[in-house]
Amino acid sequence: MEQKIFHGFAVLCDPDGRIEIILRNDLKNILNPRPGAPLSTLIDEADLPDYYTFLYRLKNETVLHDWQLKIDSAAEPRELYFTGGTFDGRIFIIASSLTTEAAEFIDELGRINNEQADMLRRAMKKESRDDQEVFRDFARVNNELTNLQRELHKKNHELTRTLQERDRFIGMAAHDLRSPLSGISGLCGLLLDGRMGELSKDQQEIIQTICESSEYMVQMVNDMLDLAAIESGTLQLNIRKADLVKIIRDSYSINRQIAEQKEICLTIKTEQDSIPLEIDGVKIRQVADNLISNAIKFSHPGTAVQVRVMQNGDYAEVSVRDQGQGIPAEELPKLFTPYSRVNVSSTAGEKSTGLGLAISQRIIQGHRGTLRVESEVGRGSDFRFSLPLKPVDENTTA
Repeated sequence: MEQKIFHGFAVLCDPDGRIEIILRNDLKNILNPRPGAPLSTLIDEADLPDYYTFLYRLKNETVLHDWQLKIDSAAEPRELYFTGGTFDGRIFIIASSLTTEAAEFIDELGRINNEQADMLRRAMKKESRDDQEVFRDFARVNNELTNLQRELHKKNHELTRTLQERDRFIGMAAHDLRSPLSGISGLCGLLLDGRMGELSKDQQEIIQTICESSEYMVQMVNDMLDLAAIESGTLQLNIRKADLVKIIRDSYSINRQIAEQKEICLTIKTEQDSIPLEIDGVKIRQVADNLISNAIKFSHPGTAVQVRVMQNGDYAEVSVRDQGQGIPAEELPKLFTPYSRVNVSSTAGEKSTGLGLAISQRIIQGHRGTLRVESEVGRGSDFRFSLPLKPVDENTTA
């Protein structure tokens, strides 16, 4: 029978993700994992937040299947599907080019290990006691891999059922929460406009609080829906020709009023009058609104926020730089992880769902672009995203 070719690598790591044993590497021409090195050194910088989330969840959920992560190769980042499991405090990770290869590799590894085991037994007669210990470790890993395969199939079935339950819950949230919350916000607006009679100052403050809370809850439900759609692969990008400069200018105009209320100087600089791209203009506007509003939320009055739109080689780039509080380096990986919080608070008590940056990163990745951040405590942050000038496929999923 023709032997199947596995395109990827498999490693055994300690609980912190440091490589202990390289079980297989078919990507030697572009990748060179080394025992003792953290597995994170093989991951593309843009996907490090997703990798740390994968590692964290793997420790808590025992088995994870088909996480898409880019590896940092010498040529260009290559996307692989990561499958992992934990046993005896150690982590077993397979990265493959296809979703089906991980399970096939475990089967193949079992067959190969049996052949290698026979070879090792013959060689042990001539080798030292240390080599016998290596063989015993190898045989134990082989048995654990077989058990892991069974556990993977079981967990995959359970995960499918869990995702179906989640989708049903999200559907309920969309129907039973978003509509009445929007109604509350609309009715509060009528009251504040004085259409239902004059209000005292205390009444206005109470209704304003109700209005702001309902709008925040609507945003939270919308963010949950967006994130669920992205993670399930059902969020469609409606790719059309659009002018990136106009999109960013529209976002700037809306957010300028908010900045003025907070006494923050919001400016925009564009190096071209127009940058036509094949993109989902609504989603890119959502990303721009998120980055600019975040810069305003976390900046103090009297500071400045600058938005720049430029062309850099084969990419169009948008930068949002503030003079805010800055983010500690050790907390930067949390920024793009859903529901994670950093120890930096908004300067006027503005609320945040904690999902905006995670959603923004996935939207940009769906456009084959990158979203990154540079930050220094006490001096501010620079969030910027790049989009390829060449169009992406229509109706792709983010």
